[in-house]
Amino acid sequence: MEFALSISKNKPEKLTGNQKHDFHFLSENHFFQESQRGDWIIWIGDYVLPDDRSIETFLSDQLNNADQKNILKTGGYFYFIRYINETKELQVGTGFLNILPIFYFEDEENTWVASKPKLITENIEKEFSPNRKFILEKLLFNYPFENDTIFQNIKMLSGNHFLMIDHAGVKEIRHTDILDWVVPDPLPVRQATGYMVDLLNETFDTYFPDEEFYLSFTGGFDGRTILSRALNQSKKLIAYSFGTKSSPDIAIPTTQSQKLGMQFRPFLLDEAEYITKSLEYGLEMVDTTAALSNFARAHYVYASRQISETHKYILTGNFGSELFRAFHTTGVMVTPFLFQLFNVSDVERFLESYSFPELGFLNKEEFKNELQSVKNHLASSKVFDKHGYTKNQLFYKYVFENIFRKYFGAEIAMQNNYLYNRTPYIDYILVKELMKTQLAGIYSEFYENNPAKRLKGQWLYAQNIKRNNSQLFGMKTGKGYPPKNIVSQTGKLYLLLNLINKKIKKKSGSTDEFGVLKAFEHNKDSFSKMQFDKRYFNEEKIKKAVTGKAGDLNNLINIISLNWYLKKYFK
Repeated sequence: MEFALSISKNKPEKLTGNQKHDFHFLSENHFFQESQRGDWIIWIGDYVLPDDRSIETFLSDQLNNADQKNILKTGGYFYFIRYINETKELQVGTGFLNILPIFYFEDEENTWVASKPKLITENIEKEFSPNRKFILEKLLFNYPFENDTIFQNIKMLSGNHFLMIDHAGVKEIRHTDILDWVVPDPLPVRQATGYMVDLLNETFDTYFPDEEFYLSFTGGFDGRTILSRALNQSKKLIAYSFGTKSSPDIAIPTTQSQKLGMQFRPFLLDEAEYITKSLEYGLEMVDTTAALSNFARAHYVYASRQISETHKYILTGNFGSELFRAFHTTGVMVTPFLFQLFNVSDVERFLESYSFPELGFLNKEEFKNELQSVKNHLASSKVFDKHGYTKNQLFYKYVFENIFRKYFGAEIAMQNNYLYNRTPYIDYILVKELMKTQLAGIYSEFYENNPAKRLKGQWLYAQNIKRNNSQLFGMKTGKGYPPKNIVSQTGKLYLLLNLINKKIKKKSGSTDEFGVLKAFEHNKDSFSKMQFDKRYFNEEKIKKAVTGKAGDLNNLINIISLNWYLKKYFK
């Protein structure tokens, strides 16, 4: 699902419906509608319309009475391109939160917009330089802090914006601010539960495809809540998950699927079928996402390839936990560095004293200017300073408008090469209504670590499962307890005992549930033979880490992924 277009600033009259061949559409799955006024709209990809209209009627209505909210209320992952003949303007955008990335570049003569950066670089006679700021921020945050790409001067469209293009160039237009949805007196959890259970079920029903689909089923609550509704509605589905044989995300759904009498397909990440091709899958992930993602997420390519051979749709619980719970651990989504930036009272002072251990694999002398630029930018960023909101609300704005589209968006953009991933939790109406209630994680304390206060999301999930499927309601999750224990008085004692038991038997070290370490070990020889660009990287230190034990495996994998991409696309 790709597109690329170029627009001449000197010939805006070329933006007409009759001249649509001037745009370089690379996707066959698109719809086109044109009005008598000369306006036209193109819709590319998957869509879940907000009502019973056909896609053709929906697009015609958008042309006659354009309403950005109708686009935002449309689920699925898609791109839209709309031309307004009277003003000779072109709008380019996507759905709620801009989960699917859009990239753009302009010079004095032209504007280019595309679904992938290389669709711009391949169609322009210009040599792009690597963006060193992107490299720095990839190691600090696991993605760019704002909207840089690995190609200097090619930008990613900001969250909750669309592009407006005319003869003067390109502008980003904001259509939604998540903080506008924050309310002073959100509805208490128990009062909101009944309504939100109804809304969850309505949303799930809208997102279920008319044909058989794959549904993510793990040890967690997100997917099994969707599954409970799908079983209630007798949907045709195949449950799936990925992990190593002993991981809870394989062991739990394998047993429970048998009891539920439904088909389950495990994607085992410690077997030869996956491990022997993990480098191929990993590099495809890096290539497809323009180094936004890395080799560690190779299993998404593996599963997508396999499922797409027979099915068009998957449904996943992506974004679910993040909507309800307060973040309380750091990792690949929220790095320790990002957490500290939101937590400190004085960002500038913190940056002055910070040693930046994440940059140990770089040739630091080559990044002096870029590092100072990043520090200056962070110190003055408005992301951390907006009066009238709590620290957690500012953090959640960043999660919604940046982390979602850069972390999950990279995964979903890759999947769209093979199939459609429908994620009902990130629905516009659902999120907007959720934020009127205390069920939303945005009303928690920043990095809330009190288990009792963190149960509100599981409370809603449990109430939903209770209504939809009594078997799942009584089945244990990967947390060690079934949903029924969350909503019953007797179950609360069990939750307390389970928490005490977990603290006593606290796990030490990584369990490698997604086979990342195993895949890395298998490909260690290939990594050790790589030539690293010494302008950017400390090759000696990297190779010692590859052959020995790296302290930060994710950052080492980031370095290997970045180096591979730089070697492939830059001279």
